[in-house]
Order: sequence, then C-alpha cells, then structure tokens
Amino acid sequence: MGGMTPQRKRFSTKVRAIWSPDIIARHHLDSFRRGKRGQVTQVHHIALGWMPVKQYYAMQKAHEMQPFLVETVRGGYAMNATIYGAIPSASIAGFGIPVPIGPALLAAAMLDLIEAIRERDNARIAKAAFKVFGPFGAVLQGIESLQGALGLGGSFLDPRTLEEKDEVTFDACIAECREKYPDRASDDYKRCRLACHGR
Repeated sequence: MGGMTPQRKRFSTKVRAIWSPDIIARHHLDSFRRGKRGQVTQVHHIALGWMPVKQYYAMQKAHEMQPFLVETVRGGYAMNATIYGAIPSASIAGFGIPVPIGPALLAAAMLDLIEAIRERDNARIAKAAFKVFGPFGAVLQGIESLQGALGLGGSFLDPRTLEEKDEVTFDACIAECREKYPDRASDDYKRCRLACHGR
C-alpha cells in the first residue's frame, strides 16, 4: 500500500451555475468555468458574456475608479465656474470697482480657440478647446495668461526646452544678419553676428 501514489483530485470543467442572488445582483455573474486544477478560469457576465477572470477583475477595478473620476471631473468644472466667473473688486479712492478677471480669461480662451480654428492648427485647436470646455481648463488659461503678463511667453505645455527655444532665436538672428549683410567678411556682418551671441 505504501507504494501507491495519491491520485490528484480532478475537477469538472463543465459550466457551473451561480445560484446566489447576492452575487448575481452585485457582480452580475450567473455562471463560471473551472480549469482541470479547480481554479476558476472564466466567468459569465449577464450583459457582456464569457470573459477570463483577469479581464473581469480589471473591469471591476475600473468600475471602482469611476466615482473618483466623476468627482474629479465635476470638481474641474466647478473650478472653471469659479475662475471664469471671478469678478473681484479693487478699491480706488474708497470706491469699489469690479475687475472682471474671470470673464477676461474666458474671452482670451475663446479668442485663442477662434484663432486656432482659423489657422487650422489641430494641436492648438485641441488645447484651446480644452481651455474653454474641459475640466480645469480655466486653470490652464490662468497659467498661460500669467506667463504672458510676466513676459515669459510660450506655454508650459510647449514640448520644446528653453535651450531649444534659445537655439531657434539665435538661428533666426543669424539668418537676419546674412540677409542684411551678404558679405560675411564685412565688419557690419561681424558686429551683427556678435550681437546675436549677446542675446
């Protein structure tokens, strides 16, 4: 008897029905399939049909994230309403004067969208449309307007680095020198080129 090896229990791979009303109601599953080792390999979703267990698990995790995403988007639109509707008042000589900062930001975003559509720049259209219609779009417009007011120029979404932007400016300056002074041995051309290095 001692030489006999224990037989591994074999599980039926047939479809098994789920009879628990709680599981059906909460998880929308009505049956499952087992593998030869007894592990559940597939589940049957009432609306979506058969799917691997891993796919169902990923779908459940995405479903759990849905309330968080909904609240985030809702918060983004609430922030848009707050920023674009902001009309603070400035006191001048004792009088409160309303300053329509929020409506000015919205107008700037809309003008940017109109200009992007006119130029048919798809990347700019997408960004400008997000500033007008997307959640947290007012934050993006506020940052870009602040950059413009401080003279920083460009956009923080511009993929070019500061070094690349400097190279573009330098190259444009050299090209202008070559156009103005075709004789590269002349003192004027050398002075112009030197001025480009100093920019």
